[in-house]
Amino acid sequence: MVAPLAPEDPPRLGEFELLGRLGEGGQGIVYLARDPVGQRVAVKVLIRADAEARARLARELAAVESVAPFCTARVLTAVPDGPRPYVVSEFVDGPTLAERVHEHGPLHGGELERLAVGTTTALAAIHAADVVHRDFKPSNVLLGPDGPRVVDFGIARADGVTTMTSGLIGTPAYLAPEQLSGAPAAPASDVFAWAGTMVFAATGTSPFAAASIADVLNRIVTHEPDLSAIPPPLRDSIAAALEKDPSHRPAASELLSRLIDPFSGGRGRSIVELTSLGSRLAAEPADDRGTSATTGGRDLAGGRRAALAVAAALVVVVVGALAWLRPGGGTGSQASSGTGEPRSSAASHPDASAPTSAEPSSAAPSGPREVSPSGSASPGVSAVPGRGLRVSDTFGRTVSAGFGTTDDGERHWSVGVPASGYSVDGKKARITMSPGVGSSAYLDGVKETRTDLSFTFAGDKPPTSGGIYVTAVGRRVPTVGGYRAHVSLRPNGKVLFQLIRSAAGRSEIDLAQPLRVPGLTAGAGLAMRVRVQVTGTSPTTIRGKVWAIGAPEPDWLLSVTDATSGLQVPGGAGVLTYLSRTATDTPVTVTVDDLALTATPG
Repeated sequence: MVAPLAPEDPPRLGEFELLGRLGEGGQGIVYLARDPVGQRVAVKVLIRADAEARARLARELAAVESVAPFCTARVLTAVPDGPRPYVVSEFVDGPTLAERVHEHGPLHGGELERLAVGTTTALAAIHAADVVHRDFKPSNVLLGPDGPRVVDFGIARADGVTTMTSGLIGTPAYLAPEQLSGAPAAPASDVFAWAGTMVFAATGTSPFAAASIADVLNRIVTHEPDLSAIPPPLRDSIAAALEKDPSHRPAASELLSRLIDPFSGGRGRSIVELTSLGSRLAAEPADDRGTSATTGGRDLAGGRRAALAVAAALVVVVVGALAWLRPGGGTGSQASSGTGEPRSSAASHPDASAPTSAEPSSAAPSGPREVSPSGSASPGVSAVPGRGLRVSDTFGRTVSAGFGTTDDGERHWSVGVPASGYSVDGKKARITMSPGVGSSAYLDGVKETRTDLSFTFAGDKPPTSGGIYVTAVGRRVPTVGGYRAHVSLRPNGKVLFQLIRSAAGRSEIDLAQPLRVPGLTAGAGLAMRVRVQVTGTSPTTIRGKVWAIGAPEPDWLLSVTDATSGLQVPGGAGVLTYLSRTATDTPVTVTVDDLALTATPG
């Protein structure tokens, strides 16, 4: 629930407009806010503003960036400097677990199981990045429309029981025994807190509830809680996680293994595979709200079996996507877990000047969004024609407006308004954008269900306070929507890549969470190649990649499937660009070169 701003609250923090209060605790105040492109975000203003707190915040954010976005709310950016240090994260539209239990009572059946799977998935992903949550509790679990999400992890907070007990009264009940003796929080402490949170979810009260904080702390050290009301499969995991000796507690990954694959215990499955499966299971719709372990006619065990059946396919892509996430494992990290990028900063401004009709899509819900095997890519652009060349364009000509014909002399470009913003000069196509304006260029007359589009692009200016966005559109169905491979050039030098589906009302849906592209730094003149492949119908597979010119072509970075009604038909292909309102105060020209559109086999 959003409360009005208090008289002492600022109307803005940097580029974020504050809309109301989401909550207040011992660590700070959380506001609902709007970012420069209209997306809702959560902004947490930290109470401590001394040099130590600022340094810790800056240091820890680097680690938080490495957390994979499985069942967590992404940390988008942070401002440790200035009079009010604050952290911006993804806004999850749903109640906290504490609010849900207080208003509607304990969770049961499939709803409780999905909560357990989702929260252990989040902890496993957090711990895999060598991050400790340090304040896991019911108010830090949000029940979003796509499953539970863990928030407020790893961000600077003072160590010690005194500080924590000076905040919300419920917090001490989720401290681990070793923390009470002065030991720093560790992954095992998070596991203990997770178990206490699950007891609260299942019973409506914490396992160590007492009349005073002193009694709560004493019970944590000496008391064995009553777990009889918790279903046996989950009860055993909770009991193990509540061991007083931290060395006897299972790791979060082990708990997740037990929950999603109780028969084999998850043996032989990697952390990437486990968190991928856990994220899928946690997002299953929870309609039971009560006693049965079935949901919508399908039990969670059946969901486990279905998810495990595609595990081999899942791990192919996710391993590649997360290979850069561990500290020391490479230069990149997933934007969706804290690279400082709003969820859909460019996606909120689709095809504003499309050459034909706008791109509202059907209101039908998205189909399956499961990660698919990426397959191997043939290195180099020279391999493209062998897969069924449809259109090529080296822009080896000069035209005053528009892109004119393609290299085959027949197919031509249809460009947005004004046409004067498009030209071909010096063997490059030029798209000039004013701040806050989107531009699009499509290959008129090309309608395919099996396309592979690739081109090179570069911008003439780096973004200063926003973003420059370039999208390869692999399928566009007028009046319905499209599938896109989307590249974001950010002012901090990061290059992000994601797969997007347009939806009704020109909104965007992330089919795959953004990845930071390793080895690329956004800046004026950096030439990159983007490639998107859209194949088949019912469902459609969308794959994409981006890499620096001169570097070997990599394997597919992202791959998903989607079965949205209305998009399972032939569509056109093209290029879409957008310049954030705050990116720069002067127009930016994006040059496009060496475009190739092929028909994929099949």
